[in-house]
Amino acid sequence: MTASARRRGLWAAVLAALIATAGAGAVYAEAGLYGFNVLLLRGGPVWDAVPPDSPRLSPSMRLALRDPPPAGQPGPLAWQAVEEGFEAAELPVLVDGAGCLHGIAGTLRR
Repeated sequence: MTASARRRGLWAAVLAALIATAGAGAVYAEAGLYGFNVLLLRGGPVWDAVPPDSPRLSPSMRLALRDPPPAGQPGPLAWQAVEEGFEAAELPVLVDGAGCLHGIAGTLRR
């Protein structure tokens, strides 16, 4: 192997390392360490087409994807003291008289 062939091989290795470092930097800049977790442990982000009535969706999501979407009504809101000076409440969303979504609200009283 000649010196120029070694030099070309070295430059190719340096270029490949720079490209890999830039790619890793882009993943880290966009998603942090979670991005490496997704790529290395979970095989990358995969988006599957799912019909609105798929059993893979939660009942709340299937209900929300109906056409036309159902009208939701707020359920009862009851505040509970979690600790001194902090209260929390859960606000259910009722559709057809049944709760389908729950939101949590909190407030700090001084």
